[in-house]
Amino acid sequence: MAIQPFPFAPSYGVNPQATPVAPTQTAPIIPEGLLGSTPDYRSLLGDANRFAGQQGLYATLMGLARPVRRGESRLMGAMQMGQQAAQAARQQKMGELSTQMKLDEMDRARKRQAMEQAFMRGDMEPAGSAPAIDLETGFSSFQLTQMSPAQKQSATEAIRLENRARRAASLGMNDFANQLRNDADNLRESALADIRPEEKQIDLEIDRRDKFQKAEVTPRLEQVEAANQLAQLAANPSAITDVATIFKFLKVLDPGSVVREGEQAMLQRAQSLFGTLKVYAESLESGATLSPQQRKQIVDAAYSMAGLVQDDYALAVQRQRDLAKNLELRPEVVIPMETLPLRERSSFQSTTGAVQNPAGALRQSRIRTRGGVGQ
Repeated sequence: MAIQPFPFAPSYGVNPQATPVAPTQTAPIIPEGLLGSTPDYRSLLGDANRFAGQQGLYATLMGLARPVRRGESRLMGAMQMGQQAAQAARQQKMGELSTQMKLDEMDRARKRQAMEQAFMRGDMEPAGSAPAIDLETGFSSFQLTQMSPAQKQSATEAIRLENRARRAASLGMNDFANQLRNDADNLRESALADIRPEEKQIDLEIDRRDKFQKAEVTPRLEQVEAANQLAQLAANPSAITDVATIFKFLKVLDPGSVVREGEQAMLQRAQSLFGTLKVYAESLESGATLSPQQRKQIVDAAYSMAGLVQDDYALAVQRQRDLAKNLELRPEVVIPMETLPLRERSSFQSTTGAVQNPAGALRQSRIRTRGGVGQ
């Protein structure tokens, strides 16, 4: 029932059919914040109840003042009028309050959407407050080395959203901040997809390194070191060093060493030198020493063989590098050394004088042979 104007008329007195109303009350002014402060609806509900009570009281008083028929209770009629007026006033105010609540919610949703859009555009950030994204603040260097460009882009966006989530939370936009955090978590998962845990990665790399060290590095390194030692011995000619030179050269020709691509050429070279070595050994047995030309010939041959070993090792390193790439391992970890340490011949200098009695030195050394090659 709609509320009518206060039922007084100068010429007619009280209208017994009308329901009196109290003076209209205006809604309280509520200050707005960032999104428009949420009104205190409990206070507004209290205002509606007070308004209904006032309407009921006025109606009751007017009912007591109206004329009644004989036998009719003035008090009961007045109370009934008051209850009806209070109920009608309450329904009216509750309807207005409900409408206001819906309008307020729509207005806040509109402002929230506009603010979120402005926030995502960066319009709400103070000038110069957006720092450059540093991926190492959210991801380890180990993880970053395994990321593809697309994964790094996802990681960058994840950190940016996390920063915005903290900013939104500081502005009281908690729901929006939670949404940003969820989006950041999804991007973080995408950035870390297919990346091994660091512990597992290290175990795998160490295993590959150890296998490469045992199969490829150690045997070839022994041959190259033997060539280095041979050149040093040749730079200090004597009966003793001549004998040691022969033995070191046999170590360079060791067929037990791992040589794959250069194996055939190396064996052919070794076989062609065995006869020459036999002649040199017999000469030492008789008390002679190697001539400078003979020493040079041995050193040249040793360095030629060591060069084949180096070339073969370079192929092994490339195979290991390709394997590391396929397995997403770090080449600098699984390859213990890039090249073998073969020294320049010019770096060797004489440090000793000549020693006599080469025959006695040769007899004191026992040569164990296997297939004609000294061990």
